[in-house]
Amino acid sequence: MLALGGLLLAGAGPLTAQKSDTLLLRNGDRIVGEISTLEDALLEYKTDNVGTIKLKWDRVARLISRHYYQVETRSGGLSFGTLAPVDSAGYLAVALDEVTYVPLADVVAITRIKQKSIWDRIDGYLDLGFTYAKSNQTLQLTSGLEAYYLTRLWDVRLKGDLFIQRQNEADPTRRWSLQPSIARSLGTRWLVYTLAQLQQNQELDLDLRTLISPGGGVWITRSNRREASAFLGLAAQQEHYRDTTATGGTTTSTSLELSTGATLRGFRYDFPELDVTANLQIFPSLSDLGRVRQEGDVRVRYEVLRDFFITVSLQNSFDSRPPTPETPKSDVTTTLSVSWKF
Repeated sequence: MLALGGLLLAGAGPLTAQKSDTLLLRNGDRIVGEISTLEDALLEYKTDNVGTIKLKWDRVARLISRHYYQVETRSGGLSFGTLAPVDSAGYLAVALDEVTYVPLADVVAITRIKQKSIWDRIDGYLDLGFTYAKSNQTLQLTSGLEAYYLTRLWDVRLKGDLFIQRQNEADPTRRWSLQPSIARSLGTRWLVYTLAQLQQNQELDLDLRTLISPGGGVWITRSNRREASAFLGLAAQQEHYRDTTATGGTTTSTSLELSTGATLRGFRYDFPELDVTANLQIFPSLSDLGRVRQEGDVRVRYEVLRDFFITVSLQNSFDSRPPTPETPKSDVTTTLSVSWKF
C-alpha cells in the first residue's frame, strides 16, 4: 500500500518537459520519447522531433520508462510500476516493490498512471450521420458516442446513441439510449460491474425504460487481434409504454430480469485500420415468465484518415411479449456515419 501511495504521489508531481523514455526496436533503432499507450497492438509514442508515432507492437524489443504504468496481459493479469532496463530483449521489467518480467508477446495493453487532468485519461469515439431526401422531405440524423476512463482497477464508461427521422406527412420517429457503467477488475480475467440505462424507442411505443443491472463478467480471450467477453447479472427495470386504451395514454410496469450477453471484437491495426464489434444482450424476465427481450448491435469501422473512420452499424431490438398487443415486437436500424476517435 505504501508503494502504491508513493506511485500516485510521484504521478502527481511536476514532470519535466523533456521526454526521457527509451524505445528499442527489433531492427536496432533507438528512439527517445514518451510512451502514451498501447492499445489494439499499436504503441502510441510521443517524440520531440517527429511528433506522435504509432508502431506495431511486434516490432518492439525493449521499453524503458521512469513513469508508472499499468501493464495488462492476455491472461488478464495486471502489473504496476516503472519500466526498468532489462538484459533480454522480448520482456518488460515492471518494477514496484519487486520486478515482474512480462513477455512482450503476452502484453495487450499499457496504460499510463498519472494524476493530470481527468480529460487526459478519457478515450473513445463519436459518430455522426446525416441524410436528407428532397423528394419526400425526409430528414435523418444519427449519432453514437462511447467514452471511457481507466484507472488502476476501475473502468468507467458512457455509451449513447441517437436516431431521429422526420418525413413529410408522417409522424417523426425517435430512438435513443444512454448507458453509464462502472466495472472493477478482480486482478484476473474476472470483473464485477454495475450499469444503468435510459432508453426510448418510438417504433416500439416505448416512451421510457429505466434499468439498473449489477453483475459479473469474464474475458474469454484477449489478444492483439481479437477480444471476447461474457457477462451475467440481474436487471431491475421500469417501463412506460404508449397505450391509447389506458388512462393517461401510458402503461407502466416494473419487472426483474436476468441480464446475460457477450461482446466480440476483432481489429486490424495496419492502415487503413479496421474494427468490427458485435454486442448481444438477452433479458429473460423473472417477473413475467416467458417474456424475453434482446438488444444487439454490430459496428464496422474503416479508417479513411488518421483518427477518422467510416462506420456502418446495425442495431436490433426484440421483445417476445410487449406490454400492449398493438406494440411491434422488433425494430432494426442501419446507419452510415463518420466517426472520430479521440
